[in-house]
Amino acid sequence: MKKYALLLVSLILSLAMVGCGPSASPKAEEAGHGHEGEENLLELTSQQRAQIGLSVEKAGPGTIVKELLLPGEVRLNEERSALVALKASGRIVRIEASLGDSVRAGETLALLESDQLADAQAEYLERLRSRDLSKKTFQRKETLKSEHVAGEAEWMEAEAAYKNGENLLEASRRRLLLLGLSSAEIAALSQQPPSKMGLYLLKAPIAGRVVGREITLGDNLEAGTTVFTLADTSLLWVDLSLTSDLQGFVKEGDEAWIEGEDGTREKCRISLISPTLDPSTRTLTLRLELKNPKGFWKPGSYVSGSLRSGERAVPLLVPRSSVQILEGNPVVFVPEGHGFHAHPVVLGERDGEHVEILSGIASGTSVVVRGAFELKAAAVTSSLGSHAGHNH
Repeated sequence: MKKYALLLVSLILSLAMVGCGPSASPKAEEAGHGHEGEENLLELTSQQRAQIGLSVEKAGPGTIVKELLLPGEVRLNEERSALVALKASGRIVRIEASLGDSVRAGETLALLESDQLADAQAEYLERLRSRDLSKKTFQRKETLKSEHVAGEAEWMEAEAAYKNGENLLEASRRRLLLLGLSSAEIAALSQQPPSKMGLYLLKAPIAGRVVGREITLGDNLEAGTTVFTLADTSLLWVDLSLTSDLQGFVKEGDEAWIEGEDGTREKCRISLISPTLDPSTRTLTLRLELKNPKGFWKPGSYVSGSLRSGERAVPLLVPRSSVQILEGNPVVFVPEGHGFHAHPVVLGERDGEHVEILSGIASGTSVVVRGAFELKAAAVTSSLGSHAGHNH
């Protein structure tokens, strides 16, 4: 963007030095009063044309797409978002992630000291020792039974104690899983030093960005408290509101355009039409999927959406990029000789890509379709159409 801005400034300054049309000698000044068209000619060198990527196309007949304009809002994609809540109560002793950070799945977000977790770990280790002891007793009784030393009743009692120990241990293991430990972490508990008991690593369940953080160092929080919100912002949702009488014009899979408050436009497709009406607004929700790899679109932003509802053939149209506003009036830039002239035009209907021309140019006229904005900027700077230098 900085490079583009410098390029545009360079172009404007060079055009300002060239001026509008030929240099004004005293003799040319006198003759120039009868050649307003030449004075309004904006000349560009071949190098300047290449710098702005200037291109020209012929205006002609085409089709204007009729559109429905709908209000909408950019939202997080709930299928690619996650609320991260504490599974155990505890005190926040370290915070690893800040608002806006990108995190990987499994990455540590915060560290807690949790008495609840420490008690559950201690219970598991106690039941692990008890299970191991009952297992050894059962195996010994089984050997003695096979040697006809121990009776059937002793063997059955040892077997029941062993199975009960297994069940209690599994209950403790499941409790630890519910508190957020992984199977690998549970298996390693017996080798863990006592100083690390009760330390709870809060980890990211998905990869994404931190779009919400609700904790402060030292907070004492209960289990179930939401402390982070993570989201993959590379694919967002846009929800548009549609009145029920217009639902016959749209279907899932249709193409749509959204436009931000700054005029930026993006093509999307309808991924969902809500099966029920909003009871308060009596409208249907149209959901679009919005690709956002560079993070330009922000959840919570208001947008307008446009959807195709029909089309109309028109005798003359140009791309929207061709039309610029100069001195309050719409113009298109037409190549003439070695330069370009701003032709005022009267506009008709428009859609996302084209504008109908009612008058001002004829079909077949070549117009600038790329580089028109740069020409407008240069024209404003060099006072194109302002008759500078003709004060009497």
